[in-house]
Amino acid sequence: RQAFREFGLDPGRVGEAARRPDELVAYLEAHIEQGPELDRADQALAAVSSIASARRFQLIVEGEARHAGGTPYDMRRDALLGASEAALAVERICRGEHHVIGTVGQLEAFPGAVNVVPGEAHFSLDLRGEFDDTRDRTWTAIAAELDAIMGRRGLRWRSREVHSAPAVFCEPLLQDVVRAGIGAEAPTLFSRAGHDAMAIGAITGVGMLFLRNAEGISHHPAESVRGADVAAGIRALAESVLHLAAEPR
Repeated sequence: RQAFREFGLDPGRVGEAARRPDELVAYLEAHIEQGPELDRADQALAAVSSIASARRFQLIVEGEARHAGGTPYDMRRDALLGASEAALAVERICRGEHHVIGTVGQLEAFPGAVNVVPGEAHFSLDLRGEFDDTRDRTWTAIAAELDAIMGRRGLRWRSREVHSAPAVFCEPLLQDVVRAGIGAEAPTLFSRAGHDAMAIGAITGVGMLFLRNAEGISHHPAESVRGADVAAGIRALAESVLHLAAEPR
């Protein structure tokens, strides 16, 4: 709001700037890849074919908190070990699926004392796939494996889905104009990261242009992009718009 006001705008009237879907021709977005494929291939730019579908879960494993020194292994119902084995199962199952990535980014044990066997563990799961059905089939396999793990360890588990988004496919025409804007046999990549185009895709066709970023590092202070690649990306995006404008509608 402060930025709006400093720029001479009224944040209370932001809705008046909305465009009707029938006024839109398309949406084009440029973004760093947030992955290593362009860097590995020594390519500066790529067109994007689609943006990953995603589901996110919060999971709870319940066991029994007991004294660490006094409880032998055959009597332990260690929730943290169950959650840890579940995280390894996520990695193993997702490695076996094409273009599916599963990440356990949060894991917390309770009561969290150094001398207590954890009686409860909470962890997150971020599951992404190129196609909705592959992603959902992977979740079914993960859930079945969690049943087996927790049953073997005498634990209980439950999950709550906190986010779900379908895959968004870039319009074929927009993929073509982005490739034409890049030129020189431009590669095409699938995006495992989410982007603004996912939301805009509900009202108009979307296309995306990826820029190389060093080693694919993102969401980290080491994230970087080359100035020459940014310049090439600006030129390619401008050329894409011109190619789109030349298309009959």
